[in-house]
Amino acid sequence: MTSTTETATAGTDQTVNNTTGTQEPVSPVSENETTEQQTEASNTESASPKKAALPKPTVHKVDYEKDTVYLYQFPRCPAIVSTSPFCLKVETWLKMNDISYENVDFKTSVKSKKGQLPFVELNGKEIADSDIIIRDLSKHFDKDLDSGLTAEQKTVSHAFVSMLNNHTSWVVRWWRYSNPQKYIESAKMDLKRAVNTKLPAPVVGFLFKLEFKQNVKHVVGHGLGHHSEEEIYEFGRSDLKSLSD
Repeated sequence: MTSTTETATAGTDQTVNNTTGTQEPVSPVSENETTEQQTEASNTESASPKKAALPKPTVHKVDYEKDTVYLYQFPRCPAIVSTSPFCLKVETWLKMNDISYENVDFKTSVKSKKGQLPFVELNGKEIADSDIIIRDLSKHFDKDLDSGLTAEQKTVSHAFVSMLNNHTSWVVRWWRYSNPQKYIESAKMDLKRAVNTKLPAPVVGFLFKLEFKQNVKHVVGHGLGHHSEEEIYEFGRSDLKSLSD
């Protein structure tokens, strides 16, 4: 006969064997392996990620002040604030709206990404083209010089602006390109400073006039240059009369 103690012992052994058979075997890990894994994990955690390269500045004024407009335009002349009607337009708009701005003395060494002057920088962003500058700054500073106009008056205003930008300004260009010496004298322009060069003044004057004469082809390409001198003058007089009436 089997004793009660033996039966109990046998039952216990069977239970252990069955339990062991239904479980996944656990492989024993040596002390050395455990240490190596811990060391590897520690090294992985302590390794610092590589710092990403800082992007290159997209503006010229990197130490800008918030909401200060940095204006890039042609150099001042004794006879006029700016010889460019588009630069003059932007600066006048800034003054009329009492917006903080700074004229950047960049020695005509840079132009906008579009290859134009004027352009401005605001809060690390470049804005080029006088109309786009005024549009974007109007939105940013919540300024609207036309807010008091009726719909009809705004339409007339838009027509005049388009005339000045796309017609009258070309009359001015034609006169300048055709008469570079008169242009220099009337503006009392310091050519060496205007073009930022150390060349002798006579050489600068010769090259400046030569380039201006070559620019007449742009006026021809626009269409205005195909007309006679008197016809072009009449175009300009008509534009000015329309503005004054």
